[in-house]
Parts: sequence; C-alpha cells; structure tokens
Amino acid sequence: MQDKMKRLLDQIGMNTDYLEKASIKKIVVYDNNKLWNFIIENDKILPVYIYTELINKIKINFSTIEDIKLSVIVREDNDEYINDYIDNLINIFSNDSYKYRVFIGRNVNVIDNKYVFEVYNKAENSYLIEKLNYINNCLKDYGFNKNLELSLVEEKENELLKEIESEKVVEDPKVVISKKETASEVKTEEKKYFRPKKDTSVTPIKDLMYEVDLPIRLSV
Repeated sequence: MQDKMKRLLDQIGMNTDYLEKASIKKIVVYDNNKLWNFIIENDKILPVYIYTELINKIKINFSTIEDIKLSVIVREDNDEYINDYIDNLINIFSNDSYKYRVFIGRNVNVIDNKYVFEVYNKAENSYLIEKLNYINNCLKDYGFNKNLELSLVEEKENELLKEIESEKVVEDPKVVISKKETASEVKTEEKKYFRPKKDTSVTPIKDLMYEVDLPIRLSV
C-alpha cells in the first residue's frame, strides 16, 4: 500500500480491508477550497459499505471542508457490486419520494458494454430519466466504467397484470340490509310476539472550479 494512503487510513481510523493495494492519486480542490475531491486508485470495486465508511470517515476528519467527494479509479474493468450500488441509490431516492421503492431489488443487466435497467411502464421510465445523469456520475465515482441505460419493457407489466388477474378470487356479493329495513322488521317482530306490559317501576336519574494537485498533509 502507498505510504500516503496508509497514513490517511490511520488518521481517519479505517482498516485496510479491500484497500490493501489502494493509493491516493491526487486531491482536486474546487470553488476556493469549498470542495475537495479525493481521487484514489484501487485494484477492484469497493463493496458499498466500505465506500460509504471511507467517505464518511474522511468527511468527519476533514470537517472544516464544506463538501468532500470520493472518486475511485479501478485498474481493471469490473461489474462486481453494481446491483448493490444501484439499490443503494434507489434507497437514497426513496427517502425523498416513496415512488422509487418499486425499483428496489430489480437487477441490472450487462449488455453491449452498458448497464441496462428495465422499467415496466412510461411512469417508471419518467421517474428514472430525471435521475439518470446523477446515477451515471455516481457510478463513475464508485469506479464503474459503464453507463446505465433504461429499457422500457411494457410486456413485463402486462405479464404481471395477467398473473394478478389469474389469482383473483371473486366472492359472492353480500346482501346489505338498510337500517330502516332492519328497524322495521324488529318492530314487526315485537308486535307479533310480544305484548308490552305497563311498567310501574320508578327509573333512577344518572349523570403532530478549479484543479490543484496538492500533497496531502496528514498528521500521524
């Protein structure tokens, strides 16, 4: 492991799992020191939880910087963990709008050097079109070299509707008796079977940009 990377991990209190061959390529500074982009090289894609832990610990250690970005350059093209990263993004979108939860668990297909994500109707397509550029920028930062594209597959929705239709159970309609009819019947029954007696008892009464290649200065 590169010495500079090791000192960074030691400083932020991060172990070396999945980062044994990582190195800091450079730190790019934008917007008068308001944004720092840590660019690291690694031999493989990081699991989602490792990437998340790494960027969160960098943010905590460099808390005086307004915004921090972490970009991973992977030396060999790798599609590992793509579904985990897409699910993670969908979960983030779902925090703002429940409509995105329909996409959780839907797999990404690798076709012709592209990531293809199926949507089952025009509404689903419109939900993700507005997020597509953001998703692809994130995938690049995670270390993926392919872009995500949407594939509208409306027959999938038709298949689902047919399946639901085949499993539908039709119940016999229940006879609903109005309060008026019920009261009338009770009154009739009382007249037919009971002869009221005179009650003689007494009833009681109740009461919520720019780029600078800086050497990283890390304390040991």
